[in-house]
Amino acid sequence: NTILEEQSVNPCFVRFANNLIQIIDCSMGVSEDSKEPTVSSVLPWITLYRIIKHEEDEFDTLRRQHCKSEDSDPETPMLPSSLMLLNTAHEFLGRRSWCCNSDGALLKFYVQVLQKELSASRPEDAHPFKEELETALEQCFYCLYAYPSKKSKARYLEEHSAQQVELGWNDAEFMFDYFKPKNYPEFDSYKTSTVSADLANLLKKIAAIDRDEDNLPLSIESVTAYIEGSVDTVPALPEGADSGLALVNELYYLLADYHFKNKEQAKAIKFYMHDICVCPARFDSW
Repeated sequence: NTILEEQSVNPCFVRFANNLIQIIDCSMGVSEDSKEPTVSSVLPWITLYRIIKHEEDEFDTLRRQHCKSEDSDPETPMLPSSLMLLNTAHEFLGRRSWCCNSDGALLKFYVQVLQKELSASRPEDAHPFKEELETALEQCFYCLYAYPSKKSKARYLEEHSAQQVELGWNDAEFMFDYFKPKNYPEFDSYKTSTVSADLANLLKKIAAIDRDEDNLPLSIESVTAYIEGSVDTVPALPEGADSGLALVNELYYLLADYHFKNKEQAKAIKFYMHDICVCPARFDSW
């Protein structure tokens, strides 16, 4: 972005954008039978997005200054061209099953853009294109990580048959926040209140990313010792301690609740124990 600010008045900047368009056109202009694009990198799409976004920000600044100086009617909001470009990129690459090329770099970048766009809106002032953005986001998740499964996916999700990529911890945090239930089930609530089998499979995938139990605030052994009566000290986090695992604080409990309400007691106990190690004050896990 700094480079764009320095070059925005340079004629070379315009030529650079035109060259990017030609590169994209060349990479997409291969036969239908081709398994790989001429240019396998998705960087031209991302760079072109940054150029368009930079110009949109410049124009938006001028527009706000104009609105302050003159009384004018509010304009009808339009989906920004920069977002339309990323959506078009996903659509075009998806037709060839190329949208997850470069280890899903384009879609991971698109997810970050959508996350920022959606988080900028407030509950009382919803984003004018919230539905469109969420549809695009869920399409990215489906192509990247095959969630939801083919059997339960919504009708508006398209099958691009792209090669899925490995789910990393940083990517999992936002994905978890997006799909997690708004109201958490209690241990004695109805079975319908627990997470779906599809979401449970996603949670298991996330839990498997980092299973180093030494990172838990309390050890499984200390919790087991208290439950079995060999020690009298009630498990509790040390004073001032912070687990630092915001995702895990909810992840293990949801998995435990799912297995408990599906009568899989051994699995439920395992995840309840993990949850107590993170949140020993949670009544439902006890």
